[in-house]
Amino acid sequence: MSIHPEPRRGDVGLVARRVEAIPQLLREQARRPLIWPLRSVPASGMLVCGVGLSEGPARVLAELVSRRVGLAARFVPLSRFAIGAPEVETSTLVVFSHGVCPNALLALRAAARAEQALVVTGLDEDELVARCAWLGPALEGGRLAVLTIPPDREDGLLLRVKTPAVAHMTAFRLADALAERVGAPRFGLGLREVPEAVAALRDQRLKDSPLDPSLWLAYPIALVSVGETTELLQGLSWKLMEGLWRPLPPVFEALQYAHGPFQAYFGKPLHMIALFAGASPALRSIATQLLEVARSAGHSVEAVWAVHADERAYFEFDAYLNRRLIDALHTIDRDLGRWPGYGLDGPLYGFEKSWPPR
Repeated sequence: MSIHPEPRRGDVGLVARRVEAIPQLLREQARRPLIWPLRSVPASGMLVCGVGLSEGPARVLAELVSRRVGLAARFVPLSRFAIGAPEVETSTLVVFSHGVCPNALLALRAAARAEQALVVTGLDEDELVARCAWLGPALEGGRLAVLTIPPDREDGLLLRVKTPAVAHMTAFRLADALAERVGAPRFGLGLREVPEAVAALRDQRLKDSPLDPSLWLAYPIALVSVGETTELLQGLSWKLMEGLWRPLPPVFEALQYAHGPFQAYFGKPLHMIALFAGASPALRSIATQLLEVARSAGHSVEAVWAVHADERAYFEFDAYLNRRLIDALHTIDRDLGRWPGYGLDGPLYGFEKSWPPR
């Protein structure tokens, strides 16, 4: 059972060309003023959802609004809307879905009942209402807003690279817009630094990875970070899984390595990509100890030091992993437009079509 369009052959060159376009897309977004699109600041809490690579920016927005803006916000998996929708009538609901996949319709049906709702998508208002007619009254009544973001399409591959980058920038811009409304600290013009840091990482010569590029396809890999930066890495782990068709790399905080992973993987293969936001003495100390302990277990560590010492480091981590992903894909002749299990995910991918059960 397939509900996907028939794919065309895709190769690593297509991935590389799309990665090449990311800095300019981010520049355009960072320079574009954005006010909070809804009529009011979320008074009773914000629910944010997304699935697939849209889960990353959804989680980031919830984290930024909660931690930096100081408003109640949490990520809600789309399956929550199937087993019993949360109290959207008294909440602000934000749905990330670039192409409005069938699963996203579970949340979009609830959006029609929400106190107020925002849909972050690649569709414009008319296209969204044509797809989801029940949203028309909420849109006309001012309870629903649609924020259309580029690119128009990113078809042909299982992996998207441009869309998640822009969606993450949108999450930062939305958090900034809310911060301005409530008088909380903002990134402000600091977001304009992000595209240049991404472009620098795209263009610079990287040191060789301790892990041979061909081994990135299946070798056990983990993403490691420090503090709350760890909460931002879901989308990057997902990128490696979807882009390389490999097992999902676990994400854990550096000190947690000594509380389970060190023992579980002791003497077994493990390559840790340690992602550090900034280079403070404390981070340097943690990195040194991490490397020492990892060596004793026979594990390798690849440290990535971002210029930004705050949440903006996410974009540098993304750019770095794009480079490693492309290097790995160059080692194998693979049609990236026809992925394993193509067309067999219909019962779950199109779950909304059979909901509610009859």
